Amino acid sequence: ATPIGNFSKDNLLFDLGSHGPLGVPTSVWLMLIMGALGHAVLHHTAFGWRAQAIGSNAQAARFSGIPLARYRVLAMTLMGGVAGVAGVMELAFLQSGSPTTGQGYELYVIASAIIGGTALTGGSGSVVGGILGALLIAVIRNGLVLLELSANWGTVVTGVVIIAAVAIGGWVRRP
Repeated sequence: ATPIGNFSKDNLLFDLGSHGPLGVPTSVWLMLIMGALGHAVLHHTAFGWRAQAIGSNAQAARFSGIPLARYRVLAMTLMGGVAGVAGVMELAFLQSGSPTTGQGYELYVIASAIIGGTALTGGSGSVVGGILGALLIAVIRNGLVLLELSANWGTVVTGVVIIAAVAIGGWVRRP
């Protein structure tokens, strides 16, 4: 239940967190690679189409013969693997481990997805939109830090952005 930070700093893992090809950190390259793979899986494989069908209308997907439980477990396993990679990259960047690292990220993840165009009802969205939404949230959070505002304002602004994105999305989709 306590942070661990007494690692040997001459480890290759910690070099991954701060260095990378062309002066761009390895985590950025890995995000782009994982994003490209996610896009390919979501839009160019049977698994991706079936996962979107389940998210769009699970009942219709079940009636069309898609084994819901198998695809849900596979999707969650895949996301667990991606979260594991993200955890390793965060360890490489921070050079310490804490059981509370990442608390509160849920709001930023949901905001990134919604801003990126993912429907709250499921079944539609894109990896590229999610990445762009995450970049926008990161710029907003960084801007608040540069303005020397309280960290609580980050949550408030993120909530306002979510509400605005949902309202604009509903207004655009209205017939």
